[in-house]
Amino acid sequence: MDYKREFDVSLSLGEQGEKWIENLIRGDGDTTFEVKTDLQAFDTGNIYLEETSWGKPSGINVTTADYWVFNVVRVPHKDGATRTEKVKDYKNYKLNNDDIVSSVIVKTSRLLEIKDSYAIRSGGDYNSSNGRLIPIKDLSYGSKNNSRSI
Repeated sequence: MDYKREFDVSLSLGEQGEKWIENLIRGDGDTTFEVKTDLQAFDTGNIYLEETSWGKPSGINVTTADYWVFNVVRVPHKDGATRTEKVKDYKNYKLNNDDIVSSVIVKTSRLLEIKDSYAIRSGGDYNSSNGRLIPIKDLSYGSKNNSRSI
């Protein structure tokens, strides 16, 4: 086995990945993002992909963004907090940099490709929205039910 060659290939792919992220962050003026800060994703392992709100198309159904960014936030709760107590914590909490534990960048085309694999659930303020709970792990290609060949 040629470890030097494998290292060179890994290094090259790593550098390409770094460049891709750098270009996304710096922007080319044409790339657009929809950014969602999900206060429950850390606890549930799911993101909520909104499709309608107050009976009108919204979220993924109206976006013109190229990418969606889901900020996964850890909001401190007391041990054993009920859902109602957690919602109160969310309403009164001010985010700081340490609260965002990760950000997941997903192509809009990927979300459109997988969304119908998940049940529609009500959510949002006053349960006025409909959307899909999607496990964070399923957002990438190669997830259990959504693999693709390269």
